[in-house]
Amino acid sequence: MEVLNFNRVAERSITKGTLYFNGDLYLAGKVEGDLHISGGVLLIEPTGEVLGTIKGEDIQILGKVRGDIFAQGQVTIKSSGMISGTIHAKAMKVFPGAIIEAQLDIEYNT
Repeated sequence: MEVLNFNRVAERSITKGTLYFNGDLYLAGKVEGDLHISGGVLLIEPTGEVLGTIKGEDIQILGKVRGDIFAQGQVTIKSSGMISGTIHAKAMKVFPGAIIEAQLDIEYNT
């Protein structure tokens, strides 16, 4: 039996503080603080919002981020996504309609 390793912050949830997750994280709620993701993908859904620093591997943004992003892999900003801050990543993909008010540092090395 395969064990699924994912986490979810539900829509209309508000979480405050520094949070650490192992495995994929599906964020539909709001986080006021820093997020640290290891061993998985962070997916910020259209209703999701982060006010703080994000550190992880691959990050997909369909919602809002106000803060800095440190990705060891790729940052993907979909058409409904919005970011304000600094993006440090090895790769970046932006879809038409995405709103980006950020400084970019591509090829981030840890």
